[in-house]
Amino acid sequence: MLLISDPEVRQVLNMGDCIEAMERAFAEEARGIAVNKPRTRYKVPPDLEKPGYMANIIPGAVPSSGVAALRYDSTIVQERVVAGTKRMDFPSPLKRSWGFVLLFSLQTGEPLALIHDFSLSAIRVGATTGIANRALAKKDSKVVGIFGSGNEARTNLAAICAVRNIESVKVYSSTKEHRDRFAEEMTETLNVEVQPVSSPEAVVKGSDIVMCATNSSQPVFDGNWLEPGQLVTTIANTDGVHRRTEADAATMMRS
Repeated sequence: MLLISDPEVRQVLNMGDCIEAMERAFAEEARGIAVNKPRTRYKVPPDLEKPGYMANIIPGAVPSSGVAALRYDSTIVQERVVAGTKRMDFPSPLKRSWGFVLLFSLQTGEPLALIHDFSLSAIRVGATTGIANRALAKKDSKVVGIFGSGNEARTNLAAICAVRNIESVKVYSSTKEHRDRFAEEMTETLNVEVQPVSSPEAVVKGSDIVMCATNSSQPVFDGNWLEPGQLVTTIANTDGVHRRTEADAATMMRS
């Protein structure tokens, strides 16, 4: 069985290839071939406002690749207010990601690999965003406005740039230092001009694509700012354990 570290994941995975792989998996799911079971989450204690253990467990299988997988994300979380916004924080004293993906052979049942999932999970989310933008964003989209400056923001922006000829990016996050660093790093990584902006409205106005990739538990912009033809993408989801949204009711009503 292979043990694949996070640096090895980043070294071997290409976003374009990952977008194609995810599209094949979604196509197989639509045909009733692939398996995509609902995630299971639990937190101890259950109160999100108190720091505690959270597990995120996701099983699935892709027959064309000959594999089944189990993702187990293990972390310490707490919902708290940062810069006036309610968000998920990860106050683990060890400052480490303990998530992994366990890969099995569909032919023999044997375990094939144990893969650290910090970068892998973000790449998978980004690839899904890439599929959506390839299908839904305007063909001539040039400007991206992105909320968030963490790992998910990096991979989601990379995916958008892989499917559209993006010329400029505006980024906003609640911490100025973080958005400044994101702009500098992603300008170099993507060879696209990325500029930090000082307000959420500046992200939305004039953008062809509005991307939300944050830890926020509440809307990050006013849907009344949206302009005709814009595509809004958000990575937030809600279940019985954690109810959160990055987009407000106005955004949903106008979509």
